[in-house]
Amino acid sequence: MSEENQSPFNWYLGTYVVSFNLVDVDETHDLHDQFDAWEVSVMVRAESCRHAYDRVIEVAQRDTRQYIGELAGTSIDWAFRGITELDPLYTDVDAATDVVYVEHNHTRLSEQQEFFCQADDFK
Repeated sequence: MSEENQSPFNWYLGTYVVSFNLVDVDETHDLHDQFDAWEVSVMVRAESCRHAYDRVIEVAQRDTRQYIGELAGTSIDWAFRGITELDPLYTDVDAATDVVYVEHNHTRLSEQQEFFCQADDFK
């Protein structure tokens, strides 16, 4: 494993996808069926990128469970689908105020305006 995948502070940002399965439904679902899915980001402390991968899976599996009557009276199982991103953090999380950067290459100032929120957007 290369050093560029290692966090000097042992912090990693992992993103994973969860979605749900319908419980007690006789229908068989395949990969073409459509369900809502959520991408969740978490910070984990780990000695290596591989250990961080395992820790993100632990967190994701801990947060998946069955809910009875959740979806209009239908019971669902929240299911961990997989990890989509795993990035080392190159700053000390305990001392930093910013830890995540998303690069937007070659964007015009007018295009950047679309990214911004106003205080009234958060009611």
